[in-house]
Amino acid sequence: MNVNCEEETSFETKKRKKRRTTITRTGCKAGVRVKLDDEGYFVVVDHVLEHNHDLTPTQWQHHHRSERAIPAGEGDMIKVMTEARMPPSIQYRYLPTRKRKMRLIGVVTCLQNTTILL
Repeated sequence: MNVNCEEETSFETKKRKKRRTTITRTGCKAGVRVKLDDEGYFVVVDHVLEHNHDLTPTQWQHHHRSERAIPAGEGDMIKVMTEARMPPSIQYRYLPTRKRKMRLIGVVTCLQNTTILL
């Protein structure tokens, strides 16, 4: 199994019309190659840890999942909705974002006929 940097130069050629896009490939060789041994453990066969490009521009670092934080109030609300078996896709609709403030939901009926008052 190979895990390579996205900016590696090799990629599959497909028989379809190519779009005009800026080429961002840099020939980066960073990656890890592992294999499964006889006992069921993954063994690192080869690795290259050095990238030949910047990983993320500074102005985009806040988009990484590790940089995100959930405020305490939202965390409590997520916990209540999860306990009521509300799917995450529905939960997301009711969480506040930077552009819109928290809206009043009223009464939400969940999958198991459980009613939550928020």
